[in-house]
Amino acid sequence: MLAGCVGIEALAPPVTPMLAARARADSSTLAAGRRIYLTKCASCHAADPVADYADEWPHIIRKMAPKSKLSPAEEHAVLAYVLAASR
Repeated sequence: MLAGCVGIEALAPPVTPMLAARARADSSTLAAGRRIYLTKCASCHAADPVADYADEWPHIIRKMAPKSKLSPAEEHAVLAYVLAASR
């Protein structure tokens, strides 16, 4: 499963109005990014808590997007989500 005993909310916090406001991003984009993180990213390796890589996300997403075959919109959504959730 996804990281043993760690709950999904600890790995990838749900999208809330507060998260969207803090990120200054559309909640539907953030929700799509969260889905991508939990499905496409976690399909190849364990999902880590998004807060663990706060400063590294832009590099990680840029590197992994082609390997995951993310469209530009999906890449944007997952990056927006992980940046918002890691703050």
